[in-house]
Amino acid sequence: MKSKFALVASVVVLVLRGVPSLAQEDKLRKVSFPTSCDARVQAQFERGMAMVHSYSFTEAGKVFDAVARQDPNCVMAYWGYAVSLLGDSLSGPPSPKNAQMARYALEKARALGAKTQRESDWIEALSAYYRGHDKVSVEDRLLAFTKAMEQMTQRYPDDFEAWAFYALMLQASAPKTDLSYANQLKAAAILEKLFQQNPQHPGVERYLLRAYDYPHWRVDSLALGCVLASIPCRIW
Repeated sequence: MKSKFALVASVVVLVLRGVPSLAQEDKLRKVSFPTSCDARVQAQFERGMAMVHSYSFTEAGKVFDAVARQDPNCVMAYWGYAVSLLGDSLSGPPSPKNAQMARYALEKARALGAKTQRESDWIEALSAYYRGHDKVSVEDRLLAFTKAMEQMTQRYPDDFEAWAFYALMLQASAPKTDLSYANQLKAAAILEKLFQQNPQHPGVERYLLRAYDYPHWRVDSLALGCVLASIPCRIW
């Protein structure tokens, strides 16, 4: 396990980069997410994914809806719409209405038929969360989604987005009673590697901050980082 000093150092590095300017930087940040969709909508799809990582879920949903209208056979547009309805998984589950809409979107994607195995796997991974949303507990569905994303990283070890989602879900499914913070530390280790690969990704820095900005760490890590940097800190 990392020492508390290591946690402080990691957060300080991030804060020194200027966390408060994330909203401005996001205008330039991009996501690389290859799909089999029409090439004319690819950039738009990736813009939607960047919005998801930027917590602009409503706007992301509109983008994916537009992609589906332009390319009705783009199964990943329906998957993306379902992702946008997931919202902030670290704060709570989507409403029953949104969960049902997401399930319909995934059923539409499945009915159209994925053109690649990777796309099919993405659809099934997200379906693990929405399946039985009205009967299965949120905790169990988060665990199922986390496990599915872990499998995605094993099948596609070079898929940056798979690792990013896996790290995020490790945090979302972390047991509230685990004071060792095993999931958060595991997520942070993954995110630190992703950050080195692409520091301009719209989500990785956020997810890393949230992995470290957890109860019992807030005061002595994030707050200290803000003090050392002499700038205000945004709490996600």
